[in-house]
Amino acid sequence: MQSSNSSLPLSGFNVADAAQLLKERRQILFIMVASCVYHLLACFIHTHGFQIKTIHIGLLELMIYLACLPLFFRFIPLGALGLFLVALVFLSFAGLFWGGIDFKSIRDLIIPVLFVTVGRNVKDKGWIDRALWVLIGIVLAVGVFEWLFLSSYTNFFNVFSYYASTGSISESSAMYTGQKLQLNGFRPAGIGRTILPMVFGNHRISSVFLEPVSLGNFAVIIAAWGMSKPWLEKKKMFAFLAASAMMIALADSRFGMMMILFLLLIRFFPVSLDKLFIVFPFICLLVICVMAAAFPHVTGDNFSSRLIHSGLSLLQFDLPMLFGLTGPAINFGDMGYAYVLSRFGLLLASLLWFSIWLLPVHTDTGRRFRVCLCVYSCLILTVSGTSLFALKTAGLAWLLLGSVVDARHVQAASRSMNS
Repeated sequence: MQSSNSSLPLSGFNVADAAQLLKERRQILFIMVASCVYHLLACFIHTHGFQIKTIHIGLLELMIYLACLPLFFRFIPLGALGLFLVALVFLSFAGLFWGGIDFKSIRDLIIPVLFVTVGRNVKDKGWIDRALWVLIGIVLAVGVFEWLFLSSYTNFFNVFSYYASTGSISESSAMYTGQKLQLNGFRPAGIGRTILPMVFGNHRISSVFLEPVSLGNFAVIIAAWGMSKPWLEKKKMFAFLAASAMMIALADSRFGMMMILFLLLIRFFPVSLDKLFIVFPFICLLVICVMAAAFPHVTGDNFSSRLIHSGLSLLQFDLPMLFGLTGPAINFGDMGYAYVLSRFGLLLASLLWFSIWLLPVHTDTGRRFRVCLCVYSCLILTVSGTSLFALKTAGLAWLLLGSVVDARHVQAASRSMNS
């Protein structure tokens, strides 16, 4: 059945139906944009007189979650709720061992539950492309402004002061007096830019995300969306890929460059074999542990050394740590698998991973995007601790996944509620 993937025509709608559709589109677009730019808004407020603290960021995130609730309650996903409750029970049980409640882990679980459900409310699959281009346009416009008018950008957005105020960095870590960009806003001396240094110098553009790593991750998500398109829509595919390449260049994202190559390979992989990727995170775990055991003394700021560093952290795990019973470890900044296992434990993390593959995704486009998103998730965990869970990119990724889930039952539920 193709009805769930076709555009929902306005012909035959009464005025109330058309108004409801327009309202839903505005809600979803607001959520997409807000989840990406709320840090930019907070930084602007901080730069111009009101000191932003961590609690204010939490309140801004809460407002975005609340904006998701009207769409969430239109169709309450019982399976997702059940999984969330199981996770809460496990986290509470684990808390008995280490004596606390890990609210960060609960927040990390809320994002996919809410945003996948918001995405499942998208009835017009062509509209989500147009909404994405609105978001891409905002990101590129701010990114080009930062590149060409850096002094004006930092006068509007004192990024360093903002992150120092929220506790992400210390003021003493500034590389020079008067620094206004994040610490990774410039490639340090001796390393330099990888992509087009003759054009951008050592500056790594961050755009609305305030730090270049997230811009690179956003670009990978856009590339994954484009790569999932069928060959009949190759113009759309190449347009999304071109936008992604431009953002990767702006951010000087080495991870983004590597991911583009992976996504190109996946695009030629038979979609009928998509379930083979279910074992991908376990392969990644094995590879980084073997690399760490074989080359424990390798250092440097490159991809292979980061993999080894991540694997070394895992080799230090004992059984209680492996099953998430010793509490969240706070010293796994660039080691995503250590972050996940210390917070969720092997059993719960595996359950959450397998649940993604139980979502009813029946189209080739949807199945390709799920594979691309899962490969991105597995690989980013090898080099970054918390990037996968940052709302400014995670919200969009999960919303897009929700939009490719079979929505026939959502539409049926909506019709029954409106009748």
